[in-house]
Parts: sequence; structure tokens; C-alpha cells
Amino acid sequence: MFLGEYHLSVDRGGRLCLPECMRYVLRECYAPDDTELILSMFFERCLVCYPKAEWFKVPERLRSMGASPGDIRDFQEKKAVCLLDSEGRFYIPLPFRKYAEITQEALLIGMVYFLELWAPNQWEAYVAGETGRR
Repeated sequence: MFLGEYHLSVDRGGRLCLPECMRYVLRECYAPDDTELILSMFFERCLVCYPKAEWFKVPERLRSMGASPGDIRDFQEKKAVCLLDSEGRFYIPLPFRKYAEITQEALLIGMVYFLELWAPNQWEAYVAGETGRR
């Protein structure tokens, strides 16, 4: 399971280093030699990263949550395959970084079977909005 919150740096090349505990989850729970993450733009201006095995379950999960076919199509269309290098780094394509407003820092949040990537200021605004609705 992916758990926890991590403040990470994005290097000048647009790469992020996945924490060792997250790499451990990928190796132990999904595939010992799989170095691919599927990256997609999510609805709240964040990015989500899925292990390949979980990515194939996403459409049904979204359907069960009431997502429209158009929402599912958009989610599936706006994706990139990111390869982890030997040091656990992966490249976040520029359109994805722009969408999520990720520049030099990113917040990585474990969401059990996937990861969310947020710009710190976007996360703070999201949390403030959610807190205000309660």
C-alpha cells in the first residue's frame, strides 16, 4: 500500500525521485522488475501515478464512482508512461507539470493503490477548500 506524505524536489530536468519506501511497494506488491508508472492529470489539478497493474482497474473504479464516459475518456487520454531509472527518478512531462503547477517542489501523497502529486500551494488551497465545506 502507498501511504504517507513526502515533500520532494523536482530537478531542473523535470525529474522527481520516488522515495525508497514507495519503490519498495512497487517491487513487493506489483512487479519486482517493473519500472513503469502511468501518470495522468486528475480532476483537482493534481497528477496521479499508478502502477501498471492498477491502471487497468481505473475505468471501472471511476464508473462505480459515477464518472461520466467523457470524464473517463479524458482521464485515460491525458496520460504518460514514466520509467523509473536506477535511482528511482522519473520524468514528469512539461504539460503535466504545467497542468498541476508543479515547479521546483512537489508533494507526493500515498493513496493506498496510487500516488498523487501536488504543487504545495495547490494542495494547501485544496485542503482549505475541503475544510471550509465541512
